[in-house]
Amino acid sequence: MGESEPRTANILSIDHEAHDAFWEDIESDLINYPHFESFPLRYLGAFQIPTGYQNYTVENLLPLAYMKYNPLFRSRTLIPVVADGLPYVYSERPEWYYNTERQGFKIPRTVKNFYLKEMRRGLNIIDGAIVISPILKEYLSDLYDGAIEVCPPSISENKVEFLENIEPSEEPAVFSVVRNSEWKGLDLLLEAFEIAREEIPDLELNLKIGDALYNRYEEKLQDDSINLHREWLEPEDYVNLFSENKIYVQSSYFEAHGFAVTESMAAGLTPLVTEKVGSKHLFEEEFPELIREQSAEDLAEGIVEQINLDQEEKKRRSEVLRDRSKEVYPKAVKKKFRQSFQNLTE
Repeated sequence: MGESEPRTANILSIDHEAHDAFWEDIESDLINYPHFESFPLRYLGAFQIPTGYQNYTVENLLPLAYMKYNPLFRSRTLIPVVADGLPYVYSERPEWYYNTERQGFKIPRTVKNFYLKEMRRGLNIIDGAIVISPILKEYLSDLYDGAIEVCPPSISENKVEFLENIEPSEEPAVFSVVRNSEWKGLDLLLEAFEIAREEIPDLELNLKIGDALYNRYEEKLQDDSINLHREWLEPEDYVNLFSENKIYVQSSYFEAHGFAVTESMAAGLTPLVTEKVGSKHLFEEEFPELIREQSAEDLAEGIVEQINLDQEEKKRRSEVLRDRSKEVYPKAVKKKFRQSFQNLTE
């Protein structure tokens, strides 16, 4: 490797668009972790990564389970960018983790426990960590006693302008993005929605949902008051979904950050989240009532309260939340990540 080439490599495992700002403001190369469908073969991937760099950031923790077996990495600086829920899962062992299917197949509990232990052992070779939320830092601190920096992921550059021009709907409508993961708490959301409709009969629920969860909850989703969006959408079309709603609900059992939460804030919607959603730190001081217990009754109470707020208070909240969302605009995140990276490597 020549002197003018980057001394840092970013090892990507999911290549999430919200993480783009992390890598853009440090001089580095992007390297995808070699992907194999077979889990055992993924250990070979650790021996296919170039080892000529001094510093490595690693997107999420699981690649460390494999990289720890390559002795060449032990003389390098390894900084994971922890953006998943593995520290929480390792500590709490929630049942939804074991029940979640992968491509229609439920991985045996013993296999999942093995990979949790492998991830835990991978922490032995790191030189610090960057996590995407304070709640994730709490859980990682129980497993790792080294330096941990916090840097949230960014709202995607191609969505910012669209979001800023959104005007939230005046109709009583709730929006949520649940994709395909069981931990998104769709069961909680649907039950809370039914309870809230007892007080607001014309309440509607708009869902951006993936096929796996749709197939699991298909019967419960057959309701005229539930509008489903299952297709892939261009950024502008996706962002326009926010304009059809008044509040955004993230009913997750655990969410390391909650990308759609910050997008909803930028769009001027009021977010309502469970206590295990990482992005709650952006508004918990000003609006603690937006953070709810993991119960359908408490979520429903929060939905009704927010829908029934007077217009002046809604406008004030919208302005405050939009302002707080700027903390996760790309420019702010690039600056924060660069400083966090420097704190751990210099």
